[in-house]
Amino acid sequence: MKRSLLALIPLLALSSIIGGCGDKKGSGPVTAKSYETYNDEILKFSVRHPAEWAKGVQPGVEAVFYSSTSVGDGFTRYEPKGQRGAKVDVGSMPGGQEAMNKSIEDLKAPFTDPNVFKAPEQTTLNGMPATKISYSFDVEDTKFTAERFYVMKDSVVSFIETAVIGNYNDYTGIFDTARASFKPGAVAARAAASHDSTGARKDSDLVEPPSATMKAFGGSNFSIQYPSNFTPGTARAGGAIESKNFSGARNDSYFQIDVISAKDMTLQEIVDQNKKSYGGRAASAASVGNLKGFVFNYNGGKDVSSRAYFAMSNGKLYRITMNWFRAQQESYLPAFEKALATFQAK
Repeated sequence: MKRSLLALIPLLALSSIIGGCGDKKGSGPVTAKSYETYNDEILKFSVRHPAEWAKGVQPGVEAVFYSSTSVGDGFTRYEPKGQRGAKVDVGSMPGGQEAMNKSIEDLKAPFTDPNVFKAPEQTTLNGMPATKISYSFDVEDTKFTAERFYVMKDSVVSFIETAVIGNYNDYTGIFDTARASFKPGAVAARAAASHDSTGARKDSDLVEPPSATMKAFGGSNFSIQYPSNFTPGTARAGGAIESKNFSGARNDSYFQIDVISAKDMTLQEIVDQNKKSYGGRAASAASVGNLKGFVFNYNGGKDVSSRAYFAMSNGKLYRITMNWFRAQQESYLPAFEKALATFQAK
């Protein structure tokens, strides 16, 4: 079996954890102190998960919950380094059957051993037709085991994956709760649009566009200016030293900055590993404020265009992700590019 270092998936953002649920060797059945529900604000998928678990979220794409922050890196790299624990991973994507097929191909891509994956199984999940993907392999002195269910609703494909490094049965109760609560995503209904004198819809009137006036933001590792009618917020990015997003009136139009320690890798290596995560297209050279870097242009979802910029300074990776409502590109993209030009790494 081939195991590759997984890319910095453009979704993950770990928060700190209030007490771990998984230790280095496992300790028998695991229970949750309490549960909370994650509701995606764009594609509307949802799941109940242990409230104390670490989490990573990219709205409209994916949300993942780890039994501890330390085991999160083990799942990302398939190198647990003695850590044991579990994750619950949920997400949605437009595109129907084609999107599901591609997701399954991407899931299998790091492996060359045909015995890792069982044949897809047609089953049900909460009364909905589902495709089940099971896979497992030996890692260190234990086992990686995962089950993923895909559910299709209209043109949106959603999934829930439960996985363990260690004894899968230790987390049966938590996984049963998560699966029973899982609700697949759907294309959100648009707000009512205004019309011009001819009766034609005016996309520019759907929401408040970004302001031309800028405000300054100074973080521990970077500074940037942003539209004055946007709000900076704390984001969650996998292994991030610092993570901030800047959003306005639309949930699908925002930019996010993640700062990640990358002392053991070059920028080119990181960009090459992330290529598959952004549709397989090659990155282009780009300026990222005061740094030289790369950019991926990709489809961020239904009616959404996206870019992901990568740059490095002093052993830190700076990843800037932009998403905007395609019909309002003339308003959002210039504002985001204006903000990017002010970016300064520290």
